[in-house]
Amino acid sequence: PALSARARLLRSACQGGGRGLVGGRGGRGGSRRSPAAMLSADAEAAEEEAAEALEEAVAGKLEDGDLEGAIAAWAEALQFREAVDPDSELVESMRASLAALRQAAAAQADRGDGGASDAAEDEDADGRITEVCTAWEEHSEQPQGAGSHAGAPAAYETRE
Repeated sequence: PALSARARLLRSACQGGGRGLVGGRGGRGGSRRSPAAMLSADAEAAEEEAAEALEEAVAGKLEDGDLEGAIAAWAEALQFREAVDPDSELVESMRASLAALRQAAAAQADRGDGGASDAAEDEDADGRITEVCTAWEEHSEQPQGAGSHAGAPAAYETRE
């Protein structure tokens, strides 16, 4: 929550032109960027950091069976990623993963509410959850580079 709050505060300050932000970073050792550009860079870095923390939390929530918590964390991580690079391949794959998680939650709710769902639907929903977990685990085992979106899953494949 603290990383998310920090990212939102910095982005809000950027959208307000930086006015009203007290205690901002200064004295960056000869940097010639404008204060607004520095604030924007800080906001982007904070959004990346918050997204990474939320993405890491999703795996644990899924392992614990907290599908709704995983969906909420993934949706928030996606918002931060969209703020940084809305048209990236990563954002597109995250959107697809979020849709798969929501479909799985709906199938799970149907089962819990006594709704009639067949075994194939149940297996398909469970498979989508497993695919998201597996993609995250495979990504988290890879060495992290210094490039954009380090720490974020590179791709999540879902069945349609």
